[in-house]
Amino acid sequence: MREAAANGRDGRDGPPFPWAGAFLSVVAVLVMLGVSVVLWPELPARAAGDAAFGGEGSHPPRLLMAVAMPAVTVMIVGCTALGPLLGAALQRGLGLPRHRSGRADRALMNAFLVLIAVFLSATHTVLLHEEAGRALFLPLERLLVLLTAGLLVGCGLLVALLRTSGGTDHVVVRWWGRARRPVGAAIAAVGVLIGSAGSLLPEAVHAAPLAGLLAPAIALGCAVPLVGDQSWRHGSRSGA
Repeated sequence: MREAAANGRDGRDGPPFPWAGAFLSVVAVLVMLGVSVVLWPELPARAAGDAAFGGEGSHPPRLLMAVAMPAVTVMIVGCTALGPLLGAALQRGLGLPRHRSGRADRALMNAFLVLIAVFLSATHTVLLHEEAGRALFLPLERLLVLLTAGLLVGCGLLVALLRTSGGTDHVVVRWWGRARRPVGAAIAAVGVLIGSAGSLLPEAVHAAPLAGLLAPAIALGCAVPLVGDQSWRHGSRSGA
């Protein structure tokens, strides 16, 4: 009875839902909407400053500027809620054993939602301040580059913590046990590189192409288990 109750609390009977992260994301949405309401009278009918990304032909209306980031946050919360369901279906499709730690999954999803909510809230605030003509403590481009760098570093740390259950023994699981730290470190390293370049270069926007290093960096991290000791292929989960 006690063991069954513990399993229920850990989310083994069903996919975990990140209630804390969802709640804080809702708070972030309300904060963003509050910023939009406060700055609404100062916003132009259409974006006219540096926030009008995409060239001269891209000038989103004021309403879109005010609600875009809150809407994206709500969409991410919804996708995160569906993630565990899709993950369970993928496990069944690949024939992976369904050993999981609901508590660990929930903690990581909560952390991810908080990270995304902070990033989107900060981005929303600086973009609207720029469009409203209010002074920022750094140029808009530099702030956006630094925020993106922080997001990548945070995502890298979360990926490195994305462990599998100790009871699962499958070649894919064992591979991830070896790959998660290199992949997380690679993502974080790209974030640090982008942040450093954005801080040091005369034009912060020149750091943006460095985001193209993300895919090869992740691929390199995924290949790390294929170099050196290959005992993980034969059932050893050491390093996971």
